[in-house]
Amino acid sequence: MFGDGGDGGFGGMDGDITGSNNSPLLTDGVKAILVLVGFLVAFFLLLVLLG
Repeated sequence: MFGDGGDGGFGGMDGDITGSNNSPLLTDGVKAILVLVGFLVAFFLLLVLLG
């Protein structure tokens, strides 16, 4: 569970091990949702700026 993926997103591996940044709340599903929301926000910002 601690090194699942290990790609370093959202503070990387030591963020999950140390328990900082509310790691019990940031499960893999929540991280995936945050990533998707981040991409959607960036996409809409690009549409607004380019539109």
